[in-house]
Amino acid sequence: MKTVMHLLASNSIGGAEKIVFNIIDQTKRDYKHIYVCPKGPIEEYLEKEEIEFLAVDRLTYRSIKESIKRFRPNIIHAHDFRMTMLGSVCKGKNMRLIAHLHSTRPQFTQKGIWTCIFNVLATRCNQIILVSEHLLKEFKFNPTTFSKCIVLQNIIREDKIKQSINEVGESYDLMYLGRLEKEKNPIKFIRVFGELLKGAPIKGIMVGDGALRNEVRNQIHSKNISKELITTGFEENPYGYLNKSKILVMTSQYEGASIAGLEALALSKVVIFPKSNYNERFNERGVFFCGSEEEYIQTIRKLLLDQGYYNQQSKKGYELFKEINKEDDYLTTIYRLYQG
Repeated sequence: MKTVMHLLASNSIGGAEKIVFNIIDQTKRDYKHIYVCPKGPIEEYLEKEEIEFLAVDRLTYRSIKESIKRFRPNIIHAHDFRMTMLGSVCKGKNMRLIAHLHSTRPQFTQKGIWTCIFNVLATRCNQIILVSEHLLKEFKFNPTTFSKCIVLQNIIREDKIKQSINEVGESYDLMYLGRLEKEKNPIKFIRVFGELLKGAPIKGIMVGDGALRNEVRNQIHSKNISKELITTGFEENPYGYLNKSKILVMTSQYEGASIAGLEALALSKVVIFPKSNYNERFNERGVFFCGSEEEYIQTIRKLLLDQGYYNQQSKKGYELFKEINKEDDYLTTIYRLYQG
């Protein structure tokens, strides 16, 4: 049985991590998987799910080299840019390297030193997975790098999501679901919520943790909206809250093919993405794209004030989910990439 080593830079659970868990779960009969990441809260989940892992103090050239020497993988599956670059300089001669880019990064959307470095290191990749057509248009790679790229839309297990829904008491108009980090821009969500609250009574919830947790709490306190907008911190199972929310609001500075967005559509929720993710095929099919705070406010206000319009968009969103969430096709592609 061949061994796949997954390299991930985060020590908590986000969209990329959920994708890896799904890949491991669906291919574990045919491949042995090793999950390599920094030490942190994700270890508890990995132990509970009986996923073999190695947690290190820091993911560096040395720690990855030592991991490769210890497990001798046949395939390195590197998730996002930094892990791809480290994997490319650490991999052995006969190892396959698959890069999996789950989101964009500003430094790779323009020609410069980082793009040049990635192009050089990408020569050691056997395949590069991009999670959306949007990323294919954004990145400024050279033709050789692009020739190794395929678009593989993220998927989720609808049955598992619905089986995981736990009961929560209150219902919410708006939900923020994700890390409290600068690139996710949770402060923008708070500002938008605060403005909407001036026009009508609404309830909101923020599920997630991160470096901005104190700033998030301070912003909510300073606006005196802590009764209307609650925070829960990290939730391993957020699906009860998501099921009781009407609209998932994403205010990220940049976003890939959002797992949280797919999960919301699977539960017939309306999703608002940042305009940087604009996709004409998805627009106003349970999905909206907003840029300025005023755009967010106007779009959300219309959805909340017109129940008929919301119901129509909710139905369209679930239909879109069924159209794009091709689980069998996804698994077939993963097997093809692993087999080479």
